[in-house]
Amino acid sequence: KRRDHNTGLCLLVVFFMVLVALVGLGLGIFQLFHLQKELAELRESTSQ
Repeated sequence: KRRDHNTGLCLLVVFFMVLVALVGLGLGIFQLFHLQKELAELRESTSQ
């Protein structure tokens, strides 16, 4: 019975790690898009 509890805990930890990884990936992509937008705006202001 104790072994089953351990596997459940491992699954929970793995699920949590995957969730954190996905959130981090999403934030990274969001920041990339935001930076690209700012770069485009800077280019427009310098070209004028």
